Amino acid sequence: MLRIKNMYSRFSEVGILWYNKTASEGKALHQQNVERNERNMFELLSQKEANLKVYYESLEYSAEKIEKLLEAWRIGVIKSADLAERRLEKKQQRQLLREAAEMK
Repeated sequence: MLRIKNMYSRFSEVGILWYNKTASEGKALHQQNVERNERNMFELLSQKEANLKVYYESLEYSAEKIEKLLEAWRIGVIKSADLAERRLEKKQQRQLLREAAEMK
């Protein structure tokens, strides 16, 4: 493949066609990889959340307390790229944890 690529100039007709073809194939492969990674992450986090719920139920927490703890976990597990938004999420998470700690 590289041998064929190097036979033609980047700006020749064949070179332009080859680069366009490989660029479009690369974009498609990248999109498939992103979707696969997102699906795997969703499955992993769903399983982790289910395990947390079972654990909290084994500690005999109330349904409301479990929901607050899980909501705090959901907020904290995926972080925003924006720093200001991340700070707000951390405040929300702390508030939910405080409310859950006050519950019986």
